[in-house]
Amino acid sequence: LDAAASRHRDLPCRSLDPFGAPAERADLAGQCPGCPVLALCGRYADLAGEGAGVWGGWDRSRRRPPSTT
Repeated sequence: LDAAASRHRDLPCRSLDPFGAPAERADLAGQCPGCPVLALCGRYADLAGEGAGVWGGWDRSRRRPPSTT
């Protein structure tokens, strides 16, 4: 994810706090559609068990649990 994101320096998540207050997370998630690393970001969060912040356009309450397969 870091390597892919490093090629896109203007990603909103680089300037906003993905771990901030609910309103901040909602604002950030609203900027995710169309992101070139959106799917990779969400997949990373699922595999890494990220429990906080916005990943792949969703906060943890809206993402699916990590797959066990």
